[in-house]
Amino acid sequence: MKKGAFWLLLGILLVTGLILSLIIGTIPLSFKELLAVLANQGTPAHQLVVLDFRLPRTLVSILAGAGLAASGYLFQGVTHNDLADPGILGINAGAGLTVLLYLGFFTSQTSSHLLPLVLG
Repeated sequence: MKKGAFWLLLGILLVTGLILSLIIGTIPLSFKELLAVLANQGTPAHQLVVLDFRLPRTLVSILAGAGLAASGYLFQGVTHNDLADPGILGINAGAGLTVLLYLGFFTSQTSSHLLPLVLG
């Protein structure tokens, strides 16, 4: 497969996933209703669901996935190791320590009884 066709296929899959993410849910929408909402002609309920709930969630998902892909690519390039993961530099352990510090110092007194369960 040529490089251009590959990127075209990935773009089509991305747009298809975006559309499916906007129309599938607890309140299902048809493609026609989605287009009406995007043209600012939908019902207030549909506009609330799409513009306030589904669209931001979908855009954050796409951006988070792109960020994770870019950081993984850079991390593997810097270490010259195709199997590199965050555990090599202790990033996982640092994240765990941060969670424990947060739970130890910044939780309210009402939820502090859960701390022994987290610490094991």
